[in-house]
Amino acid sequence: MPQAAEYELVYEGETGSFDLEAIWDQFQWNPPKELDGHTLSISDIIVLTEGEISRKFYVDLTSFKEISFKQ
Repeated sequence: MPQAAEYELVYEGETGSFDLEAIWDQFQWNPPKELDGHTLSISDIIVLTEGEISRKFYVDLTSFKEISFKQ
């Protein structure tokens, strides 16, 4: 299980989508200009937030796995 302390925020912004595959494609082929880091890779975490609800997804070899960890 990933630990929050092992990660740092490299991008925060609006993606216009809650579709993980669409986010993957966007960050692979047309990353935001203000992205200060690499494009999405295996072991990265995507956090989707809507209102007070946040869901975290681990980028696995072939899929996205929903995870939870304490800050």
